[in-house]
Amino acid sequence: MVIFETHSKKHIWAAVVMTALLAGMSPAALASGAPGNSVPPSTDAGSCGTTASVSAALAAITQELGYFATVVGAGAVPSDVLNAVQNVITSAGQLIAQLETCASSLVTAPGPSPTSPTGPASNPTPTSSPTPTSTTPSTPTQTTAPAITAATTTTTATTTTAPGAPAPVVAPTQPTSTAPTATASTPPTASSNPPSSIPSDVGVYIWGKQYYSYGNGPIAGPVSFAASQGFHTVRLAMSPRSSMDYGLSGSCDSGLTLTQMAQESQFEQAFANPDISTFILTTYDHTTFGDCSTLKFLNPSFYTTANTAAVEQEYKDLTMYLYQTYHGTGKTFILSNWEGDNQLYCDNAYGYATNAAAKASCDQNYATYYDGNQNVGVSIQGMKDWLEARSAGIAAGRAAAAAQGLSGVSVYSAAELNIVRALHDNGYASMLYDVLPGLPLDYVLYSSYESINNANPGQTLAQDIATIENVAGTRNVIIGEFGYNQLQVPSSTADTYLQQIVSTVQNAGLPYAVAWQLFDQPAGEGDFGLYGLNGQPELVNGITQGYNGSGAGNNIMAQTP
Repeated sequence: MVIFETHSKKHIWAAVVMTALLAGMSPAALASGAPGNSVPPSTDAGSCGTTASVSAALAAITQELGYFATVVGAGAVPSDVLNAVQNVITSAGQLIAQLETCASSLVTAPGPSPTSPTGPASNPTPTSSPTPTSTTPSTPTQTTAPAITAATTTTTATTTTAPGAPAPVVAPTQPTSTAPTATASTPPTASSNPPSSIPSDVGVYIWGKQYYSYGNGPIAGPVSFAASQGFHTVRLAMSPRSSMDYGLSGSCDSGLTLTQMAQESQFEQAFANPDISTFILTTYDHTTFGDCSTLKFLNPSFYTTANTAAVEQEYKDLTMYLYQTYHGTGKTFILSNWEGDNQLYCDNAYGYATNAAAKASCDQNYATYYDGNQNVGVSIQGMKDWLEARSAGIAAGRAAAAAQGLSGVSVYSAAELNIVRALHDNGYASMLYDVLPGLPLDYVLYSSYESINNANPGQTLAQDIATIENVAGTRNVIIGEFGYNQLQVPSSTADTYLQQIVSTVQNAGLPYAVAWQLFDQPAGEGDFGLYGLNGQPELVNGITQGYNGSGAGNNIMAQTP
């Protein structure tokens, strides 16, 4: 590593990568020391290492090759270093190819990142601790869950976190890729033969500024596309970050309440779509997340009498607005958060439970990430306070709407978890066991990557659904996210898994399950789309083929909220 000593600390990892390349180090050896090694090794991955480590190594090599090429091109290095770098670049291609092969045989679950309540997308790593500014709901980031082992092969399927693309410990956020947004002149073309049997209980997530507009904007457009394909349930992210997440602007809507957000043209057009009957909204309010950065909603000291009343009022006002605007339409609105366990554990709950480095990093920086909270126990109390205030406001809004004789529309409260087993089994508190029991919620959502990244996703999901119903004390369970990354799971395998999941949802009598997500995402954010960016069907076929025509779905809820 001597030849790289003159470079800045920022490129220490580059030095390791480049030196490893020069030494002919194997992908497994390189991966084992890569930053972000937060996913448990796959027993079927051979010498490939882990999903996170291989991905980190591949990304590091790609990034640093670009860096060194720039330095070399500028003539800013001595000739001996130049020769060494050129040798590295020559041999790097082989290792990149090896790593890509390894990456395709590994599996990671998708999910939104805690940093911003916008949704699922990337998998946090222990070394990339959440930043205080991304504690709000951000791009969906797929949670790091156990690798999936394909039932028919010896390699493991891999699903990267999606939506999801969220930053470390902030609320969920949408994908942060800078890829250009398609213009209205080149919208995806709806399939001339849309699937004829989208199950009534299956919906689709729409989150991120990279989505094609389909002619009328980055929110209303994809909603229109989903409706044209036979979907009746859509999940959207609605928070002060929405303009940023969906590419409407580059700034935080710090002055807008939830009601004002719902009145914005894109949401208004989406909600008015006559073919969409249910909207599941990943909501973060102005009162507790108005700066798109500070996670006040997880700080119990924030909940003074006045602040609690303000949170309740914001949700009451939104509920009343929805009743007043959509009464008689038969529409349902379900207001939830994004992956609660990830939000409590530095955007990497699975890693915290299973990886010592991830836990140490989160614990060491916890107060910085969480508005002064000293540990997860404090944040759990804040989460309870927030969910109770949200639910109270929604209930008050429903009561006020009933007093005015408004009907033909429903607004419900919900909360999302994303870990059923890993935290509890390792002795840590979790949303399921330590937050949800006893809360006055209408629904419980489960972002299901921990269950479905498994050799038998249907069977494991069925078992985990039963656990959720038993512990949370409700049968109103919604699968808030499920999906597979085609870059890591062959489409034929993904189709088989999706069929199992849809069948499981129907057999369990769940009201809804939401696929992550509608369109493919830009390079680097996974390939989870049910449709390609050209609007043509991809993984949606697995959903339609999993429909058994039993009528399972919204009509067979065990109880009405």
